[in-house]
Amino acid sequence: MIISFSVENWMSYRNKSEITFVATREQHHGERVTKVKRLQARFLPIAVLFGGNASGKTNFFRALDFAKFMVTRGYFLAPDARIPVEPYLLDADSRKKPTTMAFRLLIGDDVYAYEFSVDGIRVIHEKLFRETAPADDVRFERTYDAVSEGYTYEFGAAHEQEKQLLELIAKSTRGNQLFLMMASTQNVMAFKPVYDWFDKTLCLIAPNAHYAPKERYADESAPYFARMNAILANFDTGIKRIVRKPVSVDALPIPPAVVKMVTDHLKEGQTVRVESEDRTWPYLLTRKDGVVTAEKLVACHVSHDGHEEEFELEHESDGTKRILDLLPAFADMENKTSERVYVIDEIDRCLHTYAARKLVMTFLDGCTNDTRGQLLATTHDIGLLSQSLLRRDEMWLAERNRDEVSEIFAVSDFSEARKDTDLRKSYLTGRMGGLPSIVIR
Repeated sequence: MIISFSVENWMSYRNKSEITFVATREQHHGERVTKVKRLQARFLPIAVLFGGNASGKTNFFRALDFAKFMVTRGYFLAPDARIPVEPYLLDADSRKKPTTMAFRLLIGDDVYAYEFSVDGIRVIHEKLFRETAPADDVRFERTYDAVSEGYTYEFGAAHEQEKQLLELIAKSTRGNQLFLMMASTQNVMAFKPVYDWFDKTLCLIAPNAHYAPKERYADESAPYFARMNAILANFDTGIKRIVRKPVSVDALPIPPAVVKMVTDHLKEGQTVRVESEDRTWPYLLTRKDGVVTAEKLVACHVSHDGHEEEFELEHESDGTKRILDLLPAFADMENKTSERVYVIDEIDRCLHTYAARKLVMTFLDGCTNDTRGQLLATTHDIGLLSQSLLRRDEMWLAERNRDEVSEIFAVSDFSEARKDTDLRKSYLTGRMGGLPSIVIR
């Protein structure tokens, strides 16, 4: 679980801005707040970030995406490649300063704090420690020394036996790479829980993304197939179910060289997704008994005479496509054992406000005091700004101030946001901020 995440000097965020999932003393919807007895703490399953266009909502999403890239895929950067960091550019000082991102994570019953600061050239500082040890357990701290133009490392006392290995890994870690990534991929087990959280637990879904596991769930033998189609029936799309349909490998709208490259590396029993040139809907290539076959997803509708008719997904409405993109994530979030953290940018994109609300309710209705999965969503839809759906500490506002700097703050920070307050009215009248400044001439 995310306990908190902060970002500083990133895109429109010049100053430090933070979202926290630590529950306040509010008792509303308390039946779904996660309780961790060992820590005597309560954590929220959801946070929804509201705001106008260009307020900073998507920039916050991109910060998480950048952090995941640096931790899990930073090895793709060439030795002399620039780190793809985007600092605040509207003042000269910020352009020269590093960007800092900091996480507090609940993994199992342990709380880890991880942070890093980078500029376009190198990692300036990086630190990982475990807060739930008898004393703060520093796993490592890495600092760039501008005088010597090198790095200093400190390793916790608990890693004395691995110190020689850690020092070797430190020497091979380039300036544009994170030590957490390098050590974890070298199987330093003390760091693996945090690396695995970024790699396997943190799932980001952009507005135009086709969420990858969708194809896996569309297999009738997969555990989520029935549930995904059951959820789909609640959204009045006209679709009865989603199925796989065989297609000819030779007829795929994909360059033959790409198909050949994929099939040459496809292992027995493996299925991979390949997107068409127009990036509409992906195709699935599978090698079974030495033969490569191709499939695509189709939607089954019921005709007036009761027969099923198959429709190409590109013929469905944009709203239906968006629901199909999100359903696998929500089917997974309903799984009581899931600990994944889903971050969805523009959850309301192409959706009626009732559909967006139903998606959120699909997740929240399954949350209990033992839930470890989380949802962080950005939205323009003020239909979700409702205390019948969300707690005040689960609702956040993004605003770009007069200095063109994005800020975020919780609705619970406002004294006038009481239990009986009509939050939508307060928001639309500007009493809580977060509204775009639009001039009509």
